[in-house]
Amino acid sequence: MHGTSRRTTRAFHSFATHGELNFELLRHANPFHSPPTATTLNAYTATLQPYARQNFLGNEDRCVVQRWTLSTGEWTLAAVFDGHAGAETAEYASVALPNVIREHVAPACSVVPLVAEDITARLGQALHAFDNSLVDDLHDALPEDIEGTDDAELRSIINDQATGGRVYSKVVRCMRGCTALVALVDPSGRECWVANLGDGQAVFAERSTLGMRTSFPSSPHNGSNPSEAQRVRNEHPGEPHALMNERVLGVLTTTRALGDHAFKMPSIFAQKIFLNARPGFRAPERVRAVIERMRSPPYVSSTADVVHRRLQSAPNSPSSFALILCTDGMTELYERRGNPQSIARRWGEIVLRDAEAGTTSQTYTGLRGNKALHLLKDALGDTLQRQSMMLTSNANEPWMDDTTVIVLTWN
Repeated sequence: MHGTSRRTTRAFHSFATHGELNFELLRHANPFHSPPTATTLNAYTATLQPYARQNFLGNEDRCVVQRWTLSTGEWTLAAVFDGHAGAETAEYASVALPNVIREHVAPACSVVPLVAEDITARLGQALHAFDNSLVDDLHDALPEDIEGTDDAELRSIINDQATGGRVYSKVVRCMRGCTALVALVDPSGRECWVANLGDGQAVFAERSTLGMRTSFPSSPHNGSNPSEAQRVRNEHPGEPHALMNERVLGVLTTTRALGDHAFKMPSIFAQKIFLNARPGFRAPERVRAVIERMRSPPYVSSTADVVHRRLQSAPNSPSSFALILCTDGMTELYERRGNPQSIARRWGEIVLRDAEAGTTSQTYTGLRGNKALHLLKDALGDTLQRQSMMLTSNANEPWMDDTTVIVLTWN
């Protein structure tokens, strides 16, 4: 998080027209549109962090869309990752995790008929296996007797950036963390899976002659979610520090994530390995607090919630479908703009409006038909002035969280 709740005095440039604002949004948001599949499944992405001053480490969100040609046809995988404490784990996950998922699910995706429960289980196993691989890679690069190795020797092993950084990269991937929100859609567009680790948000939307329907296939994994908070307490009975002020060990807001192994591994790793990395944690005093409070790791889970949906159009009422995946920066932009159900409906209306309205209206002209950009522009505000302020504020620190959106649409 970038401290979006802080009050700052900021100047901004107010664009005169939507066209000027759209140009700036295109320039900032790095949009991408993947060509449609045979089932007319389109994929749109956009990611935004307008703050770009010198020495700022930049957007820690990542996203990926892949098409896989299997014996049963072309499958679509889409995922968003929200890095915290640094972008390294999110960056690595965006590159390496899709291959791990494919290895796990491809056997189940290549049989007829599909067994949905098998794919559901394999998708969850893939995320867990990927997270475990981060630790396995770290173990392979370190001395066997970590506790008995002198700190000076460990620092020389860990901080090997001058010789390529092979060990340091493995250390930092475990130190940092990221949320993961992953969708898998079969060639027919009727079988969908959503896997969630962290506080990203997914929304299913369906538009037909019967109206707009929306639903949430995932719930946030953070300390403010009562069920997640209770899960953490149940797993660590008698440990009041396990969840403090809605944060794991009083420090981390997310209760499930990839990486964050200072909260998962025995405290000796944080003490001897992570605190000896250079550069290391931005706030090492927080890690020392974690070490003092840790009794029974892991405190952060890599067990994803995986939901399967079979999409069926109502009789005699052809439908258009959308699946929206976004990081929590998106939901924060909609705070105080309605309840979750009304916001989900708004998103559905935006991404499932007909193509003509989506590309020729005053508001969206110039956004190249990218539905993720349409959604992101709406998130910035409901007036041109509000959108302009969010995009061009001149402040001494980021004024909004990194925000990433993937939109999948099909009939």
